[in-house]
Amino acid sequence: MSDAGIALAAEKKRAYSSRYAYVVTTFMGLAFCLTLVKSAWDTTLDRTKTNLQYDVLSIQQTISRNVLSANDVTNNVAAFVAASDDLTKDQFGVFAEDILSRYTHLDSINYFQFAGNEEIKKFPLLYQVSNDAGPVGPGQDIYLEFQFRAALDTAMATGKVVPSPLIEQHENSRQYWLFKAVDVTGETGQPGSEANGSVKGIVAVLVSPAKSVGHRAHDKALTITLYSDTVNLYGRTQLYASDEEQTEERWVIENFVEEESVQIPPYSIKISAHKPIYFKDLDFGLIFVSILLGGGILLLMYGLMNARRQQETELRERNKLIEQKVEEQTFELEVARDEAVKAVKMKSEFLASMSHEIRTPLNAIIGMSDLMSETTMNDEQTRYVSVFRKAGDALLTLVNDILDLSKIEAGQLVLENISFNLMEIVEEAADIYALKAADKHLEIITNIDTSVNIYRVGDPGRLKQVLLNLISNALKFTEKGQIVVSLKLPKDASDKDDVCMSVRDTGIGIPVTKLETIFESFTQADTSTTRRYGGTGLGLTICRHLVTLMNGQIWVESEEGKGSEFFVKVNLAQQDKPRVVPPDLTDKSILIVDSRLDNCLALEETLKYCGANCVNATTVKNCVNYLTNQQEPDIVIVDSHMLLDESMELKSAFSDELKQKTLVTISPSYMTRHQSVVERDGYRKILMKPLKRVELLDAIRSMYKRTSKEDVDKIIKPIADDNVAKSLHILLVEDNPDNRMLIRAYLKKTDHILDEAENGEIALDRFMSKKYDMVFMDIQMPVMDGHEATKRIRAWEQKNNKEKTPIIALTAHAIKEEIDKCIASGCDSHLGKPVKKATLLEAIQGIG
Repeated sequence: MSDAGIALAAEKKRAYSSRYAYVVTTFMGLAFCLTLVKSAWDTTLDRTKTNLQYDVLSIQQTISRNVLSANDVTNNVAAFVAASDDLTKDQFGVFAEDILSRYTHLDSINYFQFAGNEEIKKFPLLYQVSNDAGPVGPGQDIYLEFQFRAALDTAMATGKVVPSPLIEQHENSRQYWLFKAVDVTGETGQPGSEANGSVKGIVAVLVSPAKSVGHRAHDKALTITLYSDTVNLYGRTQLYASDEEQTEERWVIENFVEEESVQIPPYSIKISAHKPIYFKDLDFGLIFVSILLGGGILLLMYGLMNARRQQETELRERNKLIEQKVEEQTFELEVARDEAVKAVKMKSEFLASMSHEIRTPLNAIIGMSDLMSETTMNDEQTRYVSVFRKAGDALLTLVNDILDLSKIEAGQLVLENISFNLMEIVEEAADIYALKAADKHLEIITNIDTSVNIYRVGDPGRLKQVLLNLISNALKFTEKGQIVVSLKLPKDASDKDDVCMSVRDTGIGIPVTKLETIFESFTQADTSTTRRYGGTGLGLTICRHLVTLMNGQIWVESEEGKGSEFFVKVNLAQQDKPRVVPPDLTDKSILIVDSRLDNCLALEETLKYCGANCVNATTVKNCVNYLTNQQEPDIVIVDSHMLLDESMELKSAFSDELKQKTLVTISPSYMTRHQSVVERDGYRKILMKPLKRVELLDAIRSMYKRTSKEDVDKIIKPIADDNVAKSLHILLVEDNPDNRMLIRAYLKKTDHILDEAENGEIALDRFMSKKYDMVFMDIQMPVMDGHEATKRIRAWEQKNNKEKTPIIALTAHAIKEEIDKCIASGCDSHLGKPVKKATLLEAIQGIG
């Protein structure tokens, strides 16, 4: 190339460099300008929010003061009534009118005098002072108002001020009562008192939530909402909600929300203030200044660029330096690429390390809980250990779920093939979500077909994972009704080992057009469900993959607005285990009392299998009619809510003799209120919902001891193998002392001899000095890890012509790459932590 060509190329290169510099300068200037504007924007927004906080604080203080004053007024009126033995209407009127004149948010003060007896409660209106027309008519018995009865009973039982449900006097008038019991001794409501002659009357104060807000209730720029939370009565109730501001302004910057709670046991008032911050509410002065400042800096940068162009000669001389910089940047990019590759590798190692570090202590936690469950414990200790075990299993499930997606995508998910009890899987899955369901006033019901052989072979953990996901989804999309978890034989079974599980809810349902797409990743039936109910839409995808790996099918049947039912059909090999002998209930009559028909049918399925004659009563009237007109049943199974809450008539129908033949079922939502009452009243047995078949039959067996515990043990105990396992000399290589103690406990009642080594180096020395029948080798250990120790053992065996000793990797690593490393180093097999006792003994038996 000629000199002219070289110069032209250099000129083009300089022109390109100049344009590049201007582009970079423009972007940098704009970035700086945007940063200033963002900072000014945030400052202005913070000022607006601060002003709102001061405004809302004043409103909250007013409401809190009015709420507390209403509570204090109720106590004061009750004290005034209790202190006056001969209280006249005029005295009550003067006292109440003075209070109403000072507290404008109170609409009425009433006194209902007790006029009942030990069996019937009556509280007719005696005195009333009201600002407007009285909310209760003269002589009206407030205890006849069913909606107030629970609050009145609670007020008499606790001696505290108790709110009623919300009532609406007019279209826009929403009010609620505050009730306070007055004792005949002159004290205002002694805790534990009842309306059996010890209650003098009830003081009732009518509160207006709208007036409690004050003049700010008419401020359309601020939305104020009041909620009432009443423990064990009504849950959360909206007391007041001001009208939102109607505006055509659409530029909403942020929604400002402030909340506060006023705690007055046994209830609380929650105050919520909300206001959208519009674009027009901001102070644009600071923002304009920042824009001008950013523009000035951008112009200054352009000026500097012009000055730079005037120094082209100097820049040409520095070309070599620029080229050197380019080379350095190229090198940095190569380093960044290498670091990215290294980061991918580190991610894999991190997943393996995280799994190992969490599983190691979980091994001891779950193992020790299993051992404790084998010891003799009382009922309370058994419940504690059960919670202990469930928590450990839940944490293990969480760790496993973290790895599931990566395993599925990499095709590395391997299913177990072990013996398990299918009924326990279904009942445990329902039990895990029972309390959460109770929080939503739902009930989980298990219905297990007695014709199903519950002893199967497969992967119980993955099967439970599928069930838990389906129950969780049912809870998420169900607001009222129930969830039924069923285990039955499929109608179109192509194989005798086929079994079908289903989860049926009474939720929102799924449109027909969406029934197939819900099983796709990150997909839900409606995009709005993510915002309303949460979730990623990934759970059903994992379920589908797991069921497919089990050579099964998963599908759904649903009707929009009426609920859904998910079905899981899998093929699980049956075991020839002898079944537990059920109690002989032939010709025994059993009355099942539950408002939920599915509960009655599930119990009837089990009890008919035992030979019983069952009668279902889903209403109090049906139950009372049966107990009154029919021969007294041999056993009664009754729901505590129907027995204690729905009608006193049903409770009175149970004689002391009948109570001794009664099993009371309690939902978790009523456990606190009902358990102590049932125990105090002397009923035979309490069973917690969802009911478990074994617990139900054990409770009935305790009534009719037709089958002794020794006979049951003989039936359950498998026939012993004629070939008794020989005693093995085992070397345990484990650096964690808790895990060593766990393995010792597992083998405590066996004839096996166990030696221990804290690391690979000690293990190698002991292996070369003694003969062992097998080795359990941990992987991550100090001094010498399990991989290196296994390699050296195999090398020593080969060098000395020794027969290979079985080495089983006993490690918390769970991903396929780590398992492959164990096999490659010379291990014969792999056991993942946490290790169950049965799994460990099965591995030893395989060697013996």
